[in-house]
Amino acid sequence: AGITQRTLAFAGTTILLLAMILAGIVRRGVARPVRELVEGTRRVAHGELTHRIPVRTGDEIGVLAASFNRMTEALGKAQGELDALVATLEHRVEERTQELREAQAQLVQTEKLASLGKLSASIAHEINNPLSGILTYAKLLSRKFRAGPPDVEGVQAALQQLSLVERETQRCCSIVRNLLDFARQREPSFQSVDLRTAVEEGLSLLAHRLSIQNVEVIREFGLIPTVRADF
Repeated sequence: AGITQRTLAFAGTTILLLAMILAGIVRRGVARPVRELVEGTRRVAHGELTHRIPVRTGDEIGVLAASFNRMTEALGKAQGELDALVATLEHRVEERTQELREAQAQLVQTEKLASLGKLSASIAHEINNPLSGILTYAKLLSRKFRAGPPDVEGVQAALQQLSLVERETQRCCSIVRNLLDFARQREPSFQSVDLRTAVEEGLSLLAHRLSIQNVEVIREFGLIPTVRADF
């Protein structure tokens, strides 16, 4: 009976020790690598492609960890190439957008020059009329002053004629200035603009051409608010 009891106690102790050793082996060789694999999978899923799992053994778990590391490295390389491609595409898109903007600006300028060609006859007539009036009044004033000192009525008439000369000169300057502003290639200058004034000045440049083509413009302006635009 004593031997049996000692044998059972020894067997129980031996089994307990073997179980503890086996549990430690399983924990070190299986449970811990599996936890590391699970943790690595979670980190990779959150975008940590630089994370690596330590390979401690050469068994199936070690092979799985090594394969996981190679997969993560390949994903990191692919992500880097994708980022480089996206950066290159953004740069190309910016270059293409800039080229399109320059082409659009060139097209607008070309359209302006074409419009200037069409307006040349009208502009020449608009400038020729006030210049003819200025020349006429200048000759008339010169003739009056050569005839002798003017009286009061003559001075008043001369002042009136000079006023007309000044008005016609300002008209010529305004036409030329507007024409140069239209032809000049510049960045848009936005400010408060009265649309009625813009329409009137635009029609004044086309007045002679419209009259030649027997086109009558009927103006019906309502309450037009000012807008922010390039005049």
